[in-house]
Amino acid sequence: MAELFEDAEGGYYLTASDAEKLIVRPKETYDGALPSGNSAAAFVLERLYRITAEPAWGERLDRQLAFLSGDMAASPASHTFGLIAAMPRVYPSREIVALLRDEGDKKALVEATSGVFAPFDAIAAATPGERSRLATIAPFTRDYRMTGGQPTFYICRGNACEAPFTGIDELKRRLERNEGSEM
Repeated sequence: MAELFEDAEGGYYLTASDAEKLIVRPKETYDGALPSGNSAAAFVLERLYRITAEPAWGERLDRQLAFLSGDMAASPASHTFGLIAAMPRVYPSREIVALLRDEGDKKALVEATSGVFAPFDAIAAATPGERSRLATIAPFTRDYRMTGGQPTFYICRGNACEAPFTGIDELKRRLERNEGSEM
């Protein structure tokens, strides 16, 4: 996305740099029935930054939000998805690392959390076979361990994590009460 679509002056084009040359290379910010490419890019960059904690993604996100901010301020109703992408920078959010035993735990996690309204939370879940891939994507999880062979959860905010706890029901309780969002 960055290599083919990013504009050094801010934002992302709708066409790739290696695509057929057009008279004008469009760079839309208006969210209509579908989000603009620039709003979607901000959303993706925000998620990448929160999940990986890589400063490079955070820098790109900041540039993207700066690019969108003038248009969003001038016409918020025309930039709804862009505003959604910016909200985690303004409102408290959490990153939850879930270390699970198997696919059954994943299913139970989805069932337990699907009814909880936590739109700015990100959950990174992994079974033992997926742990190395999770550590590659989010290196800060490399040293996280399961406790007592039970599904174990770490609630993090702002590059700091609470002590781990076990139990999917306990995670649901904490998410419903919005615990861990004031760290």
